[in-house]
Amino acid sequence: MFLWTALSLGSAACNESAPTVQYVAPAHPRATLVMEPPQLRIGQVATLELVVVTPPEHSVRPVAAPTDVPGLWILAAEAQPVSKESTRWIHRTALRVRARSLGAFTFPAMSVEVEAPDGGVAALAVDALPIEVVSILPEIPDRITPYGPRRFPPTQMRTPIWGSAAAGAIGALAIVGLVALARRQRRLGSETVGAAPGPPVTASWVLGKQDIQSARDRSTSHPFEAAAAASLAMRRYMTRRYPCSVTGLTTQELVETTPPFAATSRWPVFVNLLERLDRFRFLPPDDPGVRERLTESMCALLDACDAFIENSTPPEERS
Repeated sequence: MFLWTALSLGSAACNESAPTVQYVAPAHPRATLVMEPPQLRIGQVATLELVVVTPPEHSVRPVAAPTDVPGLWILAAEAQPVSKESTRWIHRTALRVRARSLGAFTFPAMSVEVEAPDGGVAALAVDALPIEVVSILPEIPDRITPYGPRRFPPTQMRTPIWGSAAAGAIGALAIVGLVALARRQRRLGSETVGAAPGPPVTASWVLGKQDIQSARDRSTSHPFEAAAAASLAMRRYMTRRYPCSVTGLTTQELVETTPPFAATSRWPVFVNLLERLDRFRFLPPDDPGVRERLTESMCALLDACDAFIENSTPPEERS
């Protein structure tokens, strides 16, 4: 009888179920940052979670990820499905981060807003999370010694290269000879079948003196037009005589322009003549006194332009 009672008690003890763990909801909502482990390798992508634990029927407003975190790049922020239990709700937001700098950093503190069923909103402060970014050199070391010269097999080293070099040189010389021969034939053909000679080219000093004479012919009846024509004639002469283009430049611009080497000594005289012509070109044309004074001065000014052309032309060109 005693044995039967003991066996019954033992059987009842073995059939008793294990106690069930019941999680109790916190008195107030709580939030924290979680990343395991809190150590990243340079360039590694990891997930950092913002975990908020609230009583049931509470919601968490969307969280904006920080824009600038030292040592990390924020790649994405995504709200995870809410884990609903009988005594608590767990809200998670996954932040994808990538390590970009070595050292110890701190993910900044944040603020989370929790909304109760009755419409009340409570702000939760989230503490900062220390994160360390380490190097990958211990696992993937860089090469610290230079690569040596590439050694060819002995059979390739014995292959002579002078034959290839000689063939290349002969081919290059043949191409140069063909080009020279083609140019010579073209030159001979152009000399044999040439165009009829054109009219002789008039010298620049002859054209210059003709332009000055044309301005002189109008100096009495139209002195202002004569001054403008003389200024243009001097500019055209300088353009023909020297390798320069002065037709489209003002006198002030010509003063600051560096003259051609061949016209260095003539340039100040040329600019001075243009300045003297400008004084008459821009006077009021309706003033009778100005017109009379201009008519009297134009003869001497045009003589100076003629003298400039004579002095700047070598004697052998005028012969």
